[in-house]
Amino acid sequence: MIQVTGAMTLYVATADSSPEEKRYADRLCDGAGDQIEIQKAINDLPGEGGEVVLLSGHFRCDETIRLRSGTVLSGKGAGITVLNFTRGTIYLRDIRGVVVRDLGTTGSGAVWIYNSNAVRVRNVSATTDTSAHGAFWIYAHNAVVEDIEFVNCTALNCSRHGFINNGEGTTKLVKNVRYINCTAINSGLFERYNPWSTGFDLAENSDLEDCVVSGCLAEGSWESGFHIENNPTKINVLIENCISRNNGQRENADFGAGYLISGDVTLKNCISENNRRGYYVVTARTPGHPVITDCMDRGSGQSYVLKDTAEIRIQNSSSIDASNMGISVIRSKNITISNFTLKNAAHENIICHSLGIPLQESEAGYYELQNIGGMYSCGISVEMSKNVMFSGTIAGNESEEPGTPGSVIRRGVIATIIGSIVLYFAYRTLKKIKNI
Repeated sequence: MIQVTGAMTLYVATADSSPEEKRYADRLCDGAGDQIEIQKAINDLPGEGGEVVLLSGHFRCDETIRLRSGTVLSGKGAGITVLNFTRGTIYLRDIRGVVVRDLGTTGSGAVWIYNSNAVRVRNVSATTDTSAHGAFWIYAHNAVVEDIEFVNCTALNCSRHGFINNGEGTTKLVKNVRYINCTAINSGLFERYNPWSTGFDLAENSDLEDCVVSGCLAEGSWESGFHIENNPTKINVLIENCISRNNGQRENADFGAGYLISGDVTLKNCISENNRRGYYVVTARTPGHPVITDCMDRGSGQSYVLKDTAEIRIQNSSSIDASNMGISVIRSKNITISNFTLKNAAHENIICHSLGIPLQESEAGYYELQNIGGMYSCGISVEMSKNVMFSGTIAGNESEEPGTPGSVIRRGVIATIIGSIVLYFAYRTLKKIKNI
């Protein structure tokens, strides 16, 4: 619990603060090296802490601002109090019980949380340059970093990651971290330190436990929107009510996913729109079985990609207008996709066989077209996989009557049998196709 009621409050004005603010300020900056006066105010707080309020205006900083345990650094609003850094960050190291709120930063001015606990970052906007690893950066170095909360924070046009968790050492755990109504827009889009720039990099090298990401938006990232690396351990991670769109702006993106997940991660009621890949699950070498429920992808290149995975569940979800593929399952086993809606995938909803070759329609039903290599655009592709179960609705845009979906398969089942991949359908309603 972070409590500041009744603590000392000091006010810092800058060169372009209002005359009234300058009159009651405890310290006055001159527009050059303003971090000096800010740091003096922080150091003037008593041992039990207090609050430093940065008044309206632009604070020009060329070194790091170092916070102390039990302190609050606040402004008058993200667009009203702005810290312009040419060098340095807002640095929280080996401290606890700190609040940063209601201000904006530019340049190198990341909020860097290093081996610190019980931190609240609220209503902060950051546009950082290539020197900042991430606008909002948690780092666990031989430590457990826990009880960190970001609320209504925005990373805008940052040159690397918007939000990132990272670490090194024997213990490198980020635990009990919450992202509520946060936004990362255009991470790495306009300039970048290297090609690896994402909106929310929730587990780069650090392990992640008890994490909630709720109501957040990732848009326009050079690589993935929401990104979780495969190697770290992930336990009890929930991403819910989030939107990821127009990510994978890099021409040859390694992932380019709306959501790249692995481990014990649940996606619930999330939306993916116009990403290179909507939902990308890669779980080789990592424990845990991701679950995707009540999610939707619209207009991505590939809606759902499951690669080198096992024991994955996708339920009550949908793919609409995928330009290349609705569902792709590669080198995976024991996959259950239930109550799924696949609509207008690759404009044709073709069902692909194990090598990605589309099944061709004839008077007798479907057959495999031989001697054609390469992956085709299709509705569902299953390659080198076992026990893949599908149930739901496959529909095109065409309809025979107004208001009636042009169904290709209603409540069908696709399965792959161990030892060989066999596609078969159990029908209740048939339209436009013959029995296989």
